[in-house]
Amino acid sequence: QTYYLVMNNISTTGACFYANQENITLNMNSHTLFFTQASTVIRTFSDSWNFGNNFEIMNGEIVQTSASGQGNGGTGLITFQGCDGCKVHDMRLITLSFMYPNIAINFPATGTIEIYNNDIQRNDQTISNGHTNVAAIHTAALDGVEHIILHHNNISGRPWLFDIGGKSVAGGRVTIYDNNWYPVKYNRNPYAIILEAAGGGEVYNNTIISNNSRGISIQGTTIGPQQGYIVYDNYIDVGEELIPGVDGAGTHAFRIRPYPEPPYPISSNNRVYNNIVIARTKPGSYATAGYLSSWDNTSIYNNTFIAISEDGIQEAESVAMEGGDFAGGSFYNNTLISNMFNIKNGGANGATSNGLFISNKLVKMGNLPNYRTFVIGYWVYEAINNSFRDTEFINGSSKNSLTLLGECDLVDTNGDGVGDTTICAKLGVDFSWILTTKVVDGLGNFLNANIQIRDINNALVL
Repeated sequence: QTYYLVMNNISTTGACFYANQENITLNMNSHTLFFTQASTVIRTFSDSWNFGNNFEIMNGEIVQTSASGQGNGGTGLITFQGCDGCKVHDMRLITLSFMYPNIAINFPATGTIEIYNNDIQRNDQTISNGHTNVAAIHTAALDGVEHIILHHNNISGRPWLFDIGGKSVAGGRVTIYDNNWYPVKYNRNPYAIILEAAGGGEVYNNTIISNNSRGISIQGTTIGPQQGYIVYDNYIDVGEELIPGVDGAGTHAFRIRPYPEPPYPISSNNRVYNNIVIARTKPGSYATAGYLSSWDNTSIYNNTFIAISEDGIQEAESVAMEGGDFAGGSFYNNTLISNMFNIKNGGANGATSNGLFISNKLVKMGNLPNYRTFVIGYWVYEAINNSFRDTEFINGSSKNSLTLLGECDLVDTNGDGVGDTTICAKLGVDFSWILTTKVVDGLGNFLNANIQIRDINNALVL
């Protein structure tokens, strides 16, 4: 093991340390490395492609002092390429340039990388109306990556803050826990955490707080089923403001969806439980606590989804479903709270059919005149065979508080860009309850008994 101890502060325009041998520790010794240019300051390979496995950097600061240049996502302040057993911990990392990550993990990164106990700030404030596709911790090509472990960090600034892989990436397993996330919107579709590689992983005990961003997005891959993400015990409280010059205004606090565009790669094999998810409207914006449009073998249970329309005008829904047959999914024992809509099924990307929703609580909050427990339908999309079993309606929510929004329209069915066939939306929902009765004696023993159920007129019902 080779050990380097920094004895003074360092100033540089850009590249400073290359680790092209294995087993190197760089201890910043509470000193600061100042730099200006958006280039790789520290990286774990040399131009001759010798790799720096087991590289560790700790105990200091690396600070960009001016936003000189622009990044591309492939390289960052710290860049890991071909690194196994590499660690970044007890560091403060600050970047200012556009599309310039604090930590970039790039091809051919393999093995395990651990990032912990850091203060990571991506302070670029460039307004962009595009998907910049660059996060504070950014992964570019992860087919060979075995595991990224991210814990006990404070991560703030321009979303995205963490991005794992891409829709065509096979590897990239993650474990993300006990981090604090503070994202801020400067571009379209900002998120604290984006999960889309097929390797799957666990995300738990994180706190995401923002007045102007989104929370967690699980997205699909084009290479086949994901191993799946397990997301639990997280606290998310977000809203998203309208920014002039940036399309889209509205927050998805938590999202599972095929993405980006057709053929809509599937996100599958996910489990989401014990999370508290809050979405709040901001001026000019809507708010969705749980946005669900990819159900394939996905279980969502024991969560609390809260959607609040702060002005009583902007739309807020506890759960919005846009597309995706239920396909082995499950949704049970969740609590959905809203002052606007508890469940909205249907939107620009479609609607959900064949769903089974069991033992959920739907809670009305406040007394807005435009409150609805259910809003079902959008354009000509089909939303049928959705069953709500053993639903508990609380504080004024009701199965009768229902709005249907489907319509008929000319739809292009032959691909020539011209509507040729009139299609009307098919909508349907049913409610059922299972009544279980037991007879016990004074000692609590169950007894065999014939039970009759009669209505208020004493007529036999069952």
